Amino acid sequence: MTRYLAFAARRPRLLLAGFAICAAVALACASRLELHSDMAELLPANHPAVAALTQLADHQRLGQSLVVLVESPDRDADLRFLAALRARLVGSQTFAEIDWGPNRELAGWKHRWRWLYADLPTLQRAEELLDRAYLAHNPLFMSLDDDDPKAELEKLELSHPEPPTADYYETTIGHTHRVAIMLWRPPHGLGSTSDHRALGDVKAAIAAVEPARFHPAMTVQLGGHLAQTIEDQDSIRDDLTVATALCSGLIFAAIWLYFRRVALVLIVFAPAVLGLFVALAIASFTLHALNLNTAFLISIILGNGINSPIVLLARYGEERGRGASVDRALDIAVRATLRGTLAAMGAASIAYGSLAITDFRGFSQFGLLGGAGMLLVWIATFFVVPPLVHVVDASPRAMGWRRAFGALGRAVTRRPAAVLVASIALAIAAIGPIRQLARDPIEWNLRALRTPDTTSRSIWDKVEALGMTNPDTGYVGSHGALLVDTPDQADAVADALRAQDRALGDPVFEQVRTYRSLLPPDEDAKLALLARVRAKIDRRAGALSDAERDELAKYRPPDDLRAMTTDDLPPIARRAFSERDGTVGRLVLMTVDPTAYSDWNGHDLIRLGRHLQVDALGTHWVAASPSTVFAGMLETLVRDGPKIAAVALIGVVLLAFAVLGPRAGWRALATQLVALAWFGGAVGALAMKINFFNFVALPITLGVGADYAANLVSRLAGEGAVEAMAGTGAAVALCSITTIIGYSSLLSSTNPALRSFGVLADIGEISCLAAALVVLPALATLTNPSRRRSNA
Repeated sequence: MTRYLAFAARRPRLLLAGFAICAAVALACASRLELHSDMAELLPANHPAVAALTQLADHQRLGQSLVVLVESPDRDADLRFLAALRARLVGSQTFAEIDWGPNRELAGWKHRWRWLYADLPTLQRAEELLDRAYLAHNPLFMSLDDDDPKAELEKLELSHPEPPTADYYETTIGHTHRVAIMLWRPPHGLGSTSDHRALGDVKAAIAAVEPARFHPAMTVQLGGHLAQTIEDQDSIRDDLTVATALCSGLIFAAIWLYFRRVALVLIVFAPAVLGLFVALAIASFTLHALNLNTAFLISIILGNGINSPIVLLARYGEERGRGASVDRALDIAVRATLRGTLAAMGAASIAYGSLAITDFRGFSQFGLLGGAGMLLVWIATFFVVPPLVHVVDASPRAMGWRRAFGALGRAVTRRPAAVLVASIALAIAAIGPIRQLARDPIEWNLRALRTPDTTSRSIWDKVEALGMTNPDTGYVGSHGALLVDTPDQADAVADALRAQDRALGDPVFEQVRTYRSLLPPDEDAKLALLARVRAKIDRRAGALSDAERDELAKYRPPDDLRAMTTDDLPPIARRAFSERDGTVGRLVLMTVDPTAYSDWNGHDLIRLGRHLQVDALGTHWVAASPSTVFAGMLETLVRDGPKIAAVALIGVVLLAFAVLGPRAGWRALATQLVALAWFGGAVGALAMKINFFNFVALPITLGVGADYAANLVSRLAGEGAVEAMAGTGAAVALCSITTIIGYSSLLSSTNPALRSFGVLADIGEISCLAAALVVLPALATLTNPSRRRSNA
């Protein structure tokens, strides 16, 4: 470093030109990174849930729905708008099918085959009631029952309503007319790039038609599973964008208030930006794409990456304030901060890197990029800052921060024992809330993580009221779909799924359907019974009046009634079991029982994941379902969370002793343990839960705790607490304040998951900063009496 500092003093512009080229090349490489917004990207590609979704995406025609809901006071305007929209949507390659209204053929088909779809006990009861109704004509017959056989026959509902006459799903409530259509497309993951493109195509078509041209009060809203997933993603992205813009200005202001030089603010960010660009360039060759969690890390690398240059420049400013030359001040600052910042950024790198031990890509990529980013920023700090300082010698002005933190150091060192006892007592008091948190740390209620009252969710009740989700109108939905190899395997696998569902002791399925299962059961027994009923009605017709014969005719099975085949099923039923290439019968569709299952209950998601896998015909079959992707995330969090925390803690401990040495190392670690106890106690007291968004705040807190303590303990090894607190303590506080600003900006988010991350990370920051500024100087003073005398 001595030789490098000398070279930086002679050729600063040459070095900066080289770093600028390096940054440009790294940025060019990083620009090749794609953002994969698909939630399935958070799990490993070979995860059963992801593999099943990938396989299904290549075959299933109708996997995702998008609803377009139109409202205005004028029915004619709504229908004219839909007619104009139809011209733009029909023939679209994005959607496999569009439901413009109720299926007229389905009701007629159900009426034609109603006899075979009635269950056998119902038909047996109908035969009994018909016999009783006939016997009632016999004057010698006396019934001991009080019921009316004709009235009970009506209740059996052997007849079905007439086919619908409406062309659209529509209704009028008060002065508002409402009409909707449903678009179907093959599954392409969960909020993938293709999904965003499909939604964009529909929005573009709606905008091109211009709803306001048809009626100024017309509104067009989008709903369905496709819109819900993307709306949740967009909500998180927009909140992060606003938060980044908000905190950037505040962080810039905080750094300027400390250094009082705009040039120094730019110097602080320069190594962090270079380190980030290089980390992203490495990711472009190793990861190739960023997922939602990894993209979120970019702002964290910048936020934590500025810590090292802040500490270095703060010490440089101190030496310049004492009259040292630029060269001398840089030399002292580098020597004084090199070891501490290495321990700090190394600990942060290990804490982030611990996430890489899991196969959950939402964490492992976060760990790889974050771990590399912290080390690269540290390296860039000591290579980029010296030549920048020589080009722009803008030494910090004297600030009131030194006086305030020096006073804090003086107050702590006057009564270090009392400070330490109070700190430890607070840590002991935190044990109760920590134990409470440890009993059930995971957030199982997924409603607590979703953005409330989004447009796509708010219209779902209207969609159901229009009858769009009614099977009688042709809607075929499922919570899971499984693709077998050949159609003749489907029923055997479906039977195995049903049997397993019962055997597991917590049934979750309402129906498990195959194409052949749409045929009526017990056909032979039903046909025999219906033939007998038909013969009885014909034989007794002569004894009845014309009115009675007409009334009885609706219960007479038709002469051409026969056993059904799959060729008799309506086209609308066939389409749900058809693949893209026209193959029919390989799909098995599962529907859950809403009374026994909720998509928002994490325990139910994991339970459904178990029920969607079955061994049959010598093969392990896994059904595809969005629910199992989220179940996989929760299972990973439960399984790998403790392991990640343990690896991070052990790694930080070993690094602290290796870099700081035994004496300084144990002080830093003791301080961090107190901070972690305060952190856990606060989280437990607030009854917060861990989810797959805010979990990364845990290793971040481990890294931050070591960061602040390592920088301060390194300074305390050579100076008294008052001077160390006035210089490095103030710099560490600035590092924490800028980070707290960044996390606090998330508190304005409409998404509860992002808010929970902001709260959890803020608690960790405050706990670590308070421990570093209070516990560490007290501990250093008590364990080194000579330091106490120098403080006085």
